[in-house]
Amino acid sequence: QIVKMHQITCQRFIVVPSLVRGLSTVKRRAKNILKSKSEENSNALKEKEALVLKSIARNEWKEALEILKTTFDLPPKQSFRKHTFESLLKKLGLNHKGKECLLLLEVMKQKGIEVSAFSYESILGSFSKSYCAENSVQIFEEMKRFNIKPNLLCFNFIISTCGRANQKDLVQKYYAMMKEEKIVPNLISYSTALGALGRVGGYKLAESIIREMRLKMIQPDLKCFNSLIFTYACDGKWELARKTLRQMYLLGIEPNSVSYFAAIEACRKQNNWQESLNLIDDMKKRKIVPSVECYRTVSQICKSSGKLNH
Repeated sequence: QIVKMHQITCQRFIVVPSLVRGLSTVKRRAKNILKSKSEENSNALKEKEALVLKSIARNEWKEALEILKTTFDLPPKQSFRKHTFESLLKKLGLNHKGKECLLLLEVMKQKGIEVSAFSYESILGSFSKSYCAENSVQIFEEMKRFNIKPNLLCFNFIISTCGRANQKDLVQKYYAMMKEEKIVPNLISYSTALGALGRVGGYKLAESIIREMRLKMIQPDLKCFNSLIFTYACDGKWELARKTLRQMYLLGIEPNSVSYFAAIEACRKQNNWQESLNLIDDMKKRKIVPSVECYRTVSQICKSSGKLNH
């Protein structure tokens, strides 16, 4: 009996360590399998990301977006890098794909990817050719809620969009906000603001922008002066439009047919047929070919004034 009890005790001491070693082996194998699987997933994700970046480089944004969509349901840790998302956002923005930009923005938020002013800049750019300011205003206000400071391009895009949408108050609001944020405008910023005002009016603000440019030794170009004249046209200030044309010649900036058309538009607001004809004569003397729009507008002014024979 003593011998049997000794044998049983020995077997227990032998079996238990064997079981422990067996469990450790299974656990190690399982860990290796999971690690191998994780590496496979990581490599597959890297391959997809490389394909996305190649598609972006070829301007094939649709293909890049379709590949990216296959990763939307993956856990946040299994995601592309921030750089890849922002690269695609930029490409979508350049192609004015606003809806796709908004979709990508939401995915970035869900995956915990930091959204910067650069990200919003691309989205605002996607709506910059739109004639509806609603989406741009919502995006811009969202930046403020998240305490993301808009950069220069963000302001350029929002001002341009509001101008296209004929939102005069919004153009003035965001231009004033840009100054409050101490964002230093450049020639493009001034030109964008003047272009927006040229569509909606507001010649006093436009004049102050021109003065500010000169104080900062930034010479307004032809586009800036044309926009200024269009602001006069919005309010029928044909005298100021004529004065600006003379100033342009003194500054060595040659007005073109667009410059004169803007001045003729100012005459149309006041039904000034005589001055509109003078502008056509001035163009001919300076060997500037009047555009079809110039002749059509002058014809309309003369007709409405009962001077069609002129």
